[in-house]
Amino acid sequence: MRYDALRYFVEIAEQGSINRAAEALYVSQPNLSTAIRSLEEELGVKLLERTSKGVRLTEEGQSVYVRAKKAFGELKCLELDRRLRDYAYPLTLSVSLHGLFLSEDVLGRFCRETECDGRVLCIEEAGAEQALGDVAASRTDLGALVMNDWQLPAFKRIAAVRSLTYECVGESPPRILVGCHSPLYRQEETTAEQLAGYPQLLLPDDYFSALDGRYRAGSPRRPQGFPRSIVVNSGQGMVRLLKSSDAFLYANKWAAADLRAGGIRALTLAGDDTRQRLLLVTRQRETLSPPAELFRRLFCEHYRAL
Repeated sequence: MRYDALRYFVEIAEQGSINRAAEALYVSQPNLSTAIRSLEEELGVKLLERTSKGVRLTEEGQSVYVRAKKAFGELKCLELDRRLRDYAYPLTLSVSLHGLFLSEDVLGRFCRETECDGRVLCIEEAGAEQALGDVAASRTDLGALVMNDWQLPAFKRIAAVRSLTYECVGESPPRILVGCHSPLYRQEETTAEQLAGYPQLLLPDDYFSALDGRYRAGSPRRPQGFPRSIVVNSGQGMVRLLKSSDAFLYANKWAAADLRAGGIRALTLAGDDTRQRLLLVTRQRETLSPPAELFRRLFCEHYRAL
């Protein structure tokens, strides 16, 4: 069985279209179709069915896809392990974060699996606009950002213009984070009216914070904003204020999970049906370095399990 034919089939299955798969693979559509026909003949089953919107997997095709995807994943891990062992120069990785407190589990596993001399791991806390700029300019290898419904359309446009690609690691409603000094600490849910009596922790303003629906007057879906605020330019500063004051942070379930062990509680906000998405950003058509690929795998494994 030809490796390329199986790889082509997986790409078609994920794209849902032979045309889009051909573009992604830089292979002509006739060659792609010929490879799939040969694979079907070799396996003795029909893998794809054409529809008005593209193609879809047959029942046999779905089974082959699951097995092929698993096999490719194992091969990728083997190759990554080999490349990491062959590293003869200092291992470096830079990651830009926005709206996230990076899990100790991800950091610990990354360090254990990259035991070598000269290891450098740089975690940059940044606004969303800066994080995208850092990845696009190759100042950092990866970006991990949380975007809500109001911000996502602009994020997609900017990512396309700057030749960035991204994968959605998870989706969730927002969370309100409070520490033990907050009168809301024992609650499971809060309201915008309750929060109005306490200071809100904010990062410095940038383009994306201006798009946040919480600050739009008359918004039917989101509170108009909170009258008291404290601008903090670091995640560590925010955590300290959460633990020592009655301030709150409008955040997400991923940040909540990372801070739970430190005594930070996560509340739901009544009436807020906004969705937030955790996005991992990389540069288009650029192969990740072995440490960056390892970090991406560990990051996705951890946050998708939450």
